[in-house]
Amino acid sequence: MGKPITFLTLRMPPLCRNIWFIGCCIVLTACTQTNTAASNTASQTGAAAIAKLQLKVNRLESTVEDNAASIAGINARLNVDESQWSSADFDPMQPGFERIDALSGIGIFAVSVQDVRPFGDGVRVKLGLGNLLTATISGVSLKIKYGPREPSLTDPNFAIDFSKWQRAVQSESEGLTASLRPGSWNPVYINLPGIKPQNFGYISISISTKEIVLSKY
Repeated sequence: MGKPITFLTLRMPPLCRNIWFIGCCIVLTACTQTNTAASNTASQTGAAAIAKLQLKVNRLESTVEDNAASIAGINARLNVDESQWSSADFDPMQPGFERIDALSGIGIFAVSVQDVRPFGDGVRVKLGLGNLLTATISGVSLKIKYGPREPSLTDPNFAIDFSKWQRAVQSESEGLTASLRPGSWNPVYINLPGIKPQNFGYISISISTKEIVLSKY
């Protein structure tokens, strides 16, 4: 028979065993804390990356919407057809007049801005409405769009500025009680609220008529 195998057992004093056990616990705890911190850092980094991507997507969507609105506005302005005299668009601070035809009814007119003054929270505008016919015209209605000065096509930020400008444009309707004398400039006063005189840089006017009066033989 062979010799029996002898197992050696490492004996440590109680104090050493306690120190060794505590050391193992510290190492395991440190590893767990390191893994948890790394996991939290990765989660925070991922959330920040997702937030940045979402911000970029939102900006791109806003840019696409602004460009679409700008293109639609430009196409509308470049679309010159038989209704080109349906409205008169101009800078109210610039001298001169424009032609305007009645949208409904009969009439060919010239219109100009003769005076602009503060009125309440907006402006009071004196228009010169020239009746180019030899007939007296009554039952006149005006549709007016107004706002700040339109941005220039040469502006490098035109797409964004034009979209903002479109949202700033307001509208009003005005029915005239007086008839328009034939072959004459007729003064017309209109009040446009919600805009300061220094910001008033655009006005568009369209006109409709209901009745004309001609001399009898």
